[in-house]
Amino acid sequence: MNKNYKIIVILSGFLITIILGLILRLQRPLHPNIILITVDALRADHLGCYGYQRNTSPTIDKLAKAGIVFLNCFATGSDTVYSFASIFTGKYLGIDKGYVFLDNILDKRFTTLAEYLKDFSYYTAGFFINPVLKVGKGFEQGFDYYSGDWIGTPKMTARVIDFLNNYRGNKPLFIWIHYIDPHAPYLPPEDYFKIFDNDKLYKKDDKILELAPEYISNIFTSRGYIPKIVFQKNKYNLNYYIACYDAEIRYTDFYIGELLKNIKDNTLIILSADHGESL
Repeated sequence: MNKNYKIIVILSGFLITIILGLILRLQRPLHPNIILITVDALRADHLGCYGYQRNTSPTIDKLAKAGIVFLNCFATGSDTVYSFASIFTGKYLGIDKGYVFLDNILDKRFTTLAEYLKDFSYYTAGFFINPVLKVGKGFEQGFDYYSGDWIGTPKMTARVIDFLNNYRGNKPLFIWIHYIDPHAPYLPPEDYFKIFDNDKLYKKDDKILELAPEYISNIFTSRGYIPKIVFQKNKYNLNYYIACYDAEIRYTDFYIGELLKNIKDNTLIILSADHGESL
């Protein structure tokens, strides 16, 4: 073998190494995957990581312990669509004599979070149950895949897990998952309600309330009464409804835990809420 042939072989070896390195690099996400989990009507002060006395959120608390907890975070509206208009655009509702959100439609003049991330080569997917976020409201802007059916939390979580386990693309992922269970009406599974039924907080400072009178037409409005949307037959105790709400959080927390079991390394996980709840 002459020297020139040796040089060619050596150079070829280097070239193959470089090409393989580039291929492997292209197969690996250049950016971390991003998972945004939002929970409808979730109060911060009903989570253990914010000092709540009930064990409503073991999964969320564990996530908080391993990450960063923000103490000051404010919703721009007490309604899902108003809040998500700001979450997805980073803007307040009224901008430059125009609107981010008007007549239940997110204005397409404003770039959404999903659109920004697509510019960074992310594959974007959204999963939700709340029908106010359905296609046509503008929140789908920037999503490659956008799935919203009234299928319940277990099935939605299974759908997300199936998506994660079967994704074969080379792009990093941005996935948004919106859970709805803490939203009124509060109808937790019995096994979850039993966790808080008749505990110390259930017995403490209870109040007997009245159902909201007919002149209060908005079913969500309380004004010191029981809102029509949450009322259950013969149930007038304030602490009963708070226990139901807490049970819904615990139920959601369980499925967030099931979801997190299927999230791979190199993933940024963000958990927040669209707004709180008056109780």
